[in-house]
Amino acid sequence: MNGKYLSVLLPFCLLSQIKESSGFLENSLVDMAIHGSRVVVTSQSGISWVDDLRLQPLQWKSITGIQPFSDEEQLYRDDILLSDSEMIIPVTTSSNEISYLYRKFSEQTSSLHSFVPAGIGGEGAELHGYCGTVHAGKFYLPLYDAGILQVESGKPTAILIPDSNTIFPSGYEYTAVVSDSLKPVALSADDSSLTVLTGSLLMKFRFADSTWSKRLLPSGINWFGLTEADSGLILTGREDSEMGRVRHFKDDVTFTEIFSDHSECAILRMGKSTYYTASPEIGIVPYSVSTGMIDESINQFGRRIENSDGFGGSYEIRDMGYSVIGTDTLFAIATSAGFFYSTDEHADEQTKEPFVYVRRDRKISAGLAEIYAVPFIIRESSNALFEYSLGEDASVSIDILDYNLDFVCRIIDNEPRQSGVKTSSGHSTVRGKDFWDGSRSGHGGETVAPGVYYFRITTDRGERGFGKVIVGKN
Repeated sequence: MNGKYLSVLLPFCLLSQIKESSGFLENSLVDMAIHGSRVVVTSQSGISWVDDLRLQPLQWKSITGIQPFSDEEQLYRDDILLSDSEMIIPVTTSSNEISYLYRKFSEQTSSLHSFVPAGIGGEGAELHGYCGTVHAGKFYLPLYDAGILQVESGKPTAILIPDSNTIFPSGYEYTAVVSDSLKPVALSADDSSLTVLTGSLLMKFRFADSTWSKRLLPSGINWFGLTEADSGLILTGREDSEMGRVRHFKDDVTFTEIFSDHSECAILRMGKSTYYTASPEIGIVPYSVSTGMIDESINQFGRRIENSDGFGGSYEIRDMGYSVIGTDTLFAIATSAGFFYSTDEHADEQTKEPFVYVRRDRKISAGLAEIYAVPFIIRESSNALFEYSLGEDASVSIDILDYNLDFVCRIIDNEPRQSGVKTSSGHSTVRGKDFWDGSRSGHGGETVAPGVYYFRITTDRGERGFGKVIVGKN
């Protein structure tokens, strides 16, 4: 693409739009990062973090008023750039600009910055890559159409154009060509170089002499991920075919494929020899980079999640990570159902201990707005548990309605339930009673036809709310 553009920092800090509070924002997480003892998670509601995962109770802090950038078609993202003292998170904006939240933890301040590459504007511009990186106090954000943005102390300081030996200072007007084959998608850095994954090339930028080298990648794959491993980088992309498999390759002479899967995967290197992959289909399982073998029979992490206190239902892995602090190994998992963690992990051996489960329970107020079924889909020999948390003690009834809102059955009838704050789980739900097995009677027997159904929860205090559940085909 030919274009003349001006790199300009618009130095505004929209503090009026950034709202800081305490607490864990939302259960359906999008991304996660762990560095030292600090963990940061993002959701559509904003950003939550805890400064020390080892301290109990966890002191969660949150930022709302912004929406972290996400791509519904691509869940594998590492958009949280986290160092010892700072973090940068790209956020969604309505205009063609790259905007990001910057926080300096020591000063407990956050600010929102926007960077506008002149000449890149227009409806077709894409200014978000998938995975940035941070190294030696410098943050690097892949801007796709606009090259690579370098940020120091929250401020843009340079633009790197792949295959160009010039580093352009921020605010410098220049003309450059960023062809489709050179648009950066994902980044990784070490002491000597910045590795750049594009649509068809694996490139390295040497810090010592500002020179580039490049290698052609296997064709027919839409690349989006880089993961560090002891044997070198692991490259991840989606097959450009009807199968749409996600494929993983070693960064060796021939780009050897190590395994493939049918969904977005998070990859984690933990310890010296243990590697893990995660996806909704296979859970979290170990694999060997040297042999290319993945052991789908070992899903110890999945069992630990399912046995975690307070958890019941389905989930999807969104990201995972670990950190070693002295003799402590911290392990964290972000899912669609909340956050799981352990502070006593063993890098090269598996433990059977359940995780600590973190979720947000919302009090039910007038209208019962926050209720849901776990799992969302009922299949053969499974039940949907109706989760809710009352603000005050009340008598509760739960009815099942069909798609036309016609009555099907009653699950419980005016039964007493405690306020969520009085129970050990924080829920008012009684697990042995507040569930539906998909039957017409609500208690076994003939199963209803597959389709969409609604459940209605009412209390003797006049509150009422609805949720949705799906009965799948057996």
